[in-house]
Order: sequence, then structure tokens, then C-alpha cells
Amino acid sequence: MSKGEIEVPIKEPIRSKDLDPNFKYEIADTPLGKNLNACFKCGACSGGCPVGIVTEVYKPREVIGKTILGMREEVLAGDQIWLCATCFTCEDRCPQKVNITDVIITLRNIAFREGHAPKALIEQAKSMIETGWVQHPTASMDKRREELGLKRLPKNALEDLQTIVKATGFYDLIYGKEEKEEKT
Repeated sequence: MSKGEIEVPIKEPIRSKDLDPNFKYEIADTPLGKNLNACFKCGACSGGCPVGIVTEVYKPREVIGKTILGMREEVLAGDQIWLCATCFTCEDRCPQKVNITDVIITLRNIAFREGHAPKALIEQAKSMIETGWVQHPTASMDKRREELGLKRLPKNALEDLQTIVKATGFYDLIYGKEEKEEKT
């Protein structure tokens, strides 16, 4: 490539055999995805997205478009859905009243159930289940709280938390049924 030329990456074409035409209906039939099919990809969601401002990797319009198109595996196995800050700016700006953040949450839930959750998220969930904390309090945190006149952090209700996690099925999602039998 000579000086001044622009390199344009060539993407693989989208093939209809790789699409799931029912994916958009699967999402739209959930309580949080009911307005999905009203999207006409105007871009208002991406234009106001605070995450999209700091990274070009996340574009709500692209996630919604791929979902409507039926690119199930790419959407669920990709990183984009995990980048949403759930700030609802996209929903506030959507002229079609598409519940974009809710659709993203629905996509995350499906991705999680199908084993596509980021490893760091799984590790945080395990820490919460096992200790009651995602971020363990440290001595320096306790000292800083004292300096600010704040009370010490209360002892967490680990037993109650674990009861809720097991009753809701979240434990099984994190550890799987085989590990559950080993731990009990």
C-alpha cells in the first residue's frame, strides 16, 4: 500500500443459511423485547450512546439490526451486548419507542444461558455467591470510610444471598448442574 491510500477491510458476506429468521421473534416475544420489530435503524440510539462515544466497538443500532436480521450466533457470542451501560439513553432517543436497553438485557440473558457470558462476569458471580462480595472490602477501604465519617460496611447476609441464588436458578447457571452436585 502506498502513502495516502486507505486500507478498507473486506468483510465476509452475510449468507442466508447462517441466519435465524425466528431470532427477532424470539426476542420480540419476551416481555422486554416487545417493540423490537418497530426499529427502522435510524441511528438515534447509536448517536446518543455514551459507550459508543468512547469506543467504536459498541453501536446499539448494529446490535438491533443484527438481531432483526437473524444473526443469532454473532449477536449472542459477540462482545457488543456486554458493553451496554444500561443507561437507557438509546430508549429516550428512539423515535419508535423500541426498548433497546431491555432488548440488550434479553440478549444478555439468552447469551448467558447458552454459555456465552464473559469469563470475568462468571468470576464476579462466583465471588458473590461464595463470599457475598464482588469486590471484597479491604483494610484501606475501612480506613477511608472511617476518615469520611462513614460506618463500617455491614457483615453481608451470605446465607440469605445463597438461598436466593439457588431458589432463582442463578446458581445452576453459574456452576452448572454437575458442579452443583460436587459442591453440596
